Amino acid sequence: MKKVLIAAGFGLAMLTSCGGATTACDCAKALEGMMKDYTEAAGDEAQMEKLQKKYEKINEDCEKIAEEMGQAEFNNAIEECLN
Repeated sequence: MKKVLIAAGFGLAMLTSCGGATTACDCAKALEGMMKDYTEAAGDEAQMEKLQKKYEKINEDCEKIAEEMGQAEFNNAIEECLN
């Protein structure tokens, strides 16, 4: 369970620093999917590596969006999309 929480925290950190899908809402949706996937992986190292690769592009894209918007505005946009 501890590994799942660590992985989920890692995923959240990656997406909150993440860059440019198309919109911040795309990043929010990816965050939800990532959290679900990491929880289901339940500490399976091989599965977690696959998930890192799966989400690598969206993380890069979200990082670019965060840089363009500014981190505070990006975080606010993410929060709005998740509500």
